[in-house]
Amino acid sequence: GVKRQNLDTNNLIQHTNNVFRDLGQLHLPNRHWVPPGSADGGRKIFNVLIVGGGPAGLAIGIGLLLDQVDNVVLIDAQPRAHEIDSSAGARLPAVLSRDALTGPDYGVPSLTFDAYYEAAFGEACQQPLVPSSVWRDYLLWLRDTLNLDVRNECAVQSVRWSSASNCFQVSVRRPGSDTADAQQTPSELLARPVVFASGRSTAAEWPVPPMISDRVPKSKYSHALAPDLHHHSPAGKPTAVAATSAGAAALT
Repeated sequence: GVKRQNLDTNNLIQHTNNVFRDLGQLHLPNRHWVPPGSADGGRKIFNVLIVGGGPAGLAIGIGLLLDQVDNVVLIDAQPRAHEIDSSAGARLPAVLSRDALTGPDYGVPSLTFDAYYEAAFGEACQQPLVPSSVWRDYLLWLRDTLNLDVRNECAVQSVRWSSASNCFQVSVRRPGSDTADAQQTPSELLARPVVFASGRSTAAEWPVPPMISDRVPKSKYSHALAPDLHHHSPAGKPTAVAATSAGAAALT
């Protein structure tokens, strides 16, 4: 069965400090190698803009961070935690067997789900299935510990290429939100690549967002599950990537 333990806050704080120590010993992430960019008027150009702050978006954001890519922003139309709860896998009471699950740790042991669970609940996880609520809290802990720039309650209206700025222009709508991150997000963001990690609408579907599939020729975008993904050659060309949802299986 699936059961929920009592959270050991003090032990989790200590474990979080251990994460900082581990990353410091690996010199992560303090050697950023992507040159900063700006448009006319000094407007900031993000190195990567990720549409979707759920499991897929967070996994991509963490990977970029640990690969020394800074100036990355994630935006999601849902409030905090809802972007994870509303993903197809999180609608189930439990996700995959923990035997096949490490999380988006990218080889850092203290970032694994097992390390988080043991710190949070004082014992190794013995449950055959991981409760969705615990998986959600683990992902939110990663987001906060690694200080990812996630802007909730910000919905994408359109994405278009600006030749003048040599980047994408992403129009953002903030539907009456009074959260700090939404209010501080301008109505238009600039980014070099844009990654759509908007998840899957059902447990068996990985859709390309209609704003892409209905308007952009197939030769101009790539899906993470496309068999010819590695044959695309985006060098010198604008790039938008539609990523599949990284549910429990995709985050191992």
